[in-house]
Amino acid sequence: MTSISILSADEVFEQWLRHCAISDRRPISEEDADAYRYIWSTWKRFLDGEREKGSAPPVHWADVTPPFVVSFIQSGIRSRKTGEHVSAITRRRYWRVLVRIYDHAVDKGVIPENPISSVADQDKPPIENPLGAILSPRVWDRCIQMLDEPIDPEIAQREIAVRNRALLRVLFELGLTPAELRGLLVQAFVDKAGQQDASIKVDGESYTRVRELLISEHTRQGIVEWLRVKASSPAHATSEILFSGKIFHHRLLKYFSLRCQIDRARLFPDLFGYRLVGAEHRLRLHDHARTAAVRVIVHAVEFIC
Repeated sequence: MTSISILSADEVFEQWLRHCAISDRRPISEEDADAYRYIWSTWKRFLDGEREKGSAPPVHWADVTPPFVVSFIQSGIRSRKTGEHVSAITRRRYWRVLVRIYDHAVDKGVIPENPISSVADQDKPPIENPLGAILSPRVWDRCIQMLDEPIDPEIAQREIAVRNRALLRVLFELGLTPAELRGLLVQAFVDKAGQQDASIKVDGESYTRVRELLISEHTRQGIVEWLRVKASSPAHATSEILFSGKIFHHRLLKYFSLRCQIDRARLFPDLFGYRLVGAEHRLRLHDHARTAAVRVIVHAVEFIC
């Protein structure tokens, strides 16, 4: 395949990024774009011949072969933290981004086929376990305990930390789905100023799931504190969304990892999120709702029996 007249590596990446930025399905945010640029820059260094030990002849991005791609996935990805192991999840993320960029180049007629997709199945990074996970009672209880502990003054100064603390209280206490959590409006919070229990009105995905849920005093106080901060924040004051701003699950979990370890099940950063060490499954927002549902069923069975 000749590569003399086609786009450079930077040009093909920026073309793909512009395409994704205006996508109706899922536009790429600026923060996502930075993560993708980091992946592409790592790929470019490998194309240029940079290796952990020594160097290799440079290869044009359009002339790569499946064995070259496998070599990159196995040995070309570096952890941002010196000496830290690159997880299978991270390798899969890199591979998926490359697939998307090269697919776009094929769609635009820049290259005839996608060499990333041509990698044999046995050489591709393992697929992340799509099944849901349940937090163990020990981890769940420790998270609840940490939310009840005084917040560190340094963390308390960050408005997003105040939001995340209130958001996590709602997440653990009510077991809402991610869509329900992100869809809560300020008016969904019903506070009777001590006259009766505060509550949150949830508009579910169907009319049968519309409900009003009572919340604890701790959770009420957390939301009140967040609304006070939100009202004085240029970035959040005008938004009707209760927990305004982007909600990244890895940053919610970082609230815990910043403060202490959870029963030696250490949380550590991956480029796209956090997962529990030793687990095949990367913790997701849905897992909190799933765990809450299981706990209700278990308690109901224990009560009946």
